[in-house]
Amino acid sequence: MLIPLVFPERVVEMKESIDKTGAGTAKDIICSLKDNEIDLDMLSFQTYDFTASLSGRLNGAEKVLQDILKRPIPYIPCQGHRSNKFNDHCYIHVRWTGRYLCVLQSYEQIPGAIDAAISRDNMEGKIRTEAPGIKTKLLSFDFVFVLMFMRLVMKKTKIVTKQLQEEQLNILDMLNLIDCTIQNLKSIPSDTSAMDAELDAIVEVGNKVNIDAIGQYQLHHRPRRPPRRIAEDPEASTHMSFKEFYRKEMCAVLNSLITEYDDNMKGNEYLVKWKGWSLESSTWEPEDNLTPDLLRNYEEPAVVTDERLQVASLQFTCAITSALRSRRSAPVYASIDLDVWRYVVYMKGVTSEHRGHHLYQKNDFIKLKYLPDYWWYHVDIDGNGISVDFPLKAKPILSWSPKNFVKTNGGMVAGKRFPIEKVCLTVIRKSCTAEQI
Repeated sequence: MLIPLVFPERVVEMKESIDKTGAGTAKDIICSLKDNEIDLDMLSFQTYDFTASLSGRLNGAEKVLQDILKRPIPYIPCQGHRSNKFNDHCYIHVRWTGRYLCVLQSYEQIPGAIDAAISRDNMEGKIRTEAPGIKTKLLSFDFVFVLMFMRLVMKKTKIVTKQLQEEQLNILDMLNLIDCTIQNLKSIPSDTSAMDAELDAIVEVGNKVNIDAIGQYQLHHRPRRPPRRIAEDPEASTHMSFKEFYRKEMCAVLNSLITEYDDNMKGNEYLVKWKGWSLESSTWEPEDNLTPDLLRNYEEPAVVTDERLQVASLQFTCAITSALRSRRSAPVYASIDLDVWRYVVYMKGVTSEHRGHHLYQKNDFIKLKYLPDYWWYHVDIDGNGISVDFPLKAKPILSWSPKNFVKTNGGMVAGKRFPIEKVCLTVIRKSCTAEQI
């Protein structure tokens, strides 16, 4: 006959573990037992949460504790925590492609759930205040439109999303699948009748929760009439119908999505300034059109003339001085050719937490050999002033000249634009004296 064993539980000690590794946890357990004068030979089994640092078979506390005591100690997993982790791991794979269906299927019940939450006596004041606003947004046609239109887009892209997450990924098949997905997305705007049918279906979904789609549209989208000083006829107006407006919104989202797919499909493009031609003639060229030497020279410019370094040093110094003397903390811009900048900071600096920026120390600008010794500080005749508090944050920027139109053959056409290269510098300042320089 089996006699059930009941082990009385008691708390031996509660303490903060500084070392979260398996070895640190095992040592903390042994120290607690020794401090409370408990015989280590009485340690019969161990159980922890289902985490690698505790239950790991190689470096977890389970294994380290047995190594320290040099005897096997049975490990019993914490079933409650393990069950939670299993559920968590399963839900991780149910990404938005599945989650939006859950929202769609439960959409009709969400407003009622919000009302029930508001009516509870013990509900927090903040939730009670914000819940009506959330309900109003949920019951707007724009929310239903976004939710249903997402369903349409997800049908087109769900296969690609799932295939990209496969461990065994065939690159060629994946490229073909992405190309087919792009073509499917491009086919949606060309079929006006299908888009109108989708809008009719969205309106029907809204009707189930008493959403007046046309009424909300007329309330928020009034006719656009030009002012009298522009239009002689004050009654002239531009008015988009309900379906025209939402077709436009669909096309805007689809065009953005198609552009992102296209950008990922094609390789890098480089801006080429042609020798002997004006800057307006600069063109973007695909990577395949450039030689390996040109590509290597882009990453690490091999030759930069002293004249260009002297100009870059002057622009850099003027920008830093302007930042030091300014009372504002806004970034400053130095007009420096970006190939010269890449030459100066090649293999220098560290990546900043702000996208596109890098952090540099004073010695990182040693290749700007024409920098004056005082480029990083500004002091008065008494020796008091302000200096750069390194590191210096910098980001290269390539922009274009403003749009302009020129008269050609009696009509107005868009003029050519030229590239503008500059470096954005964010300078942190601190006070200094002549003795500190």
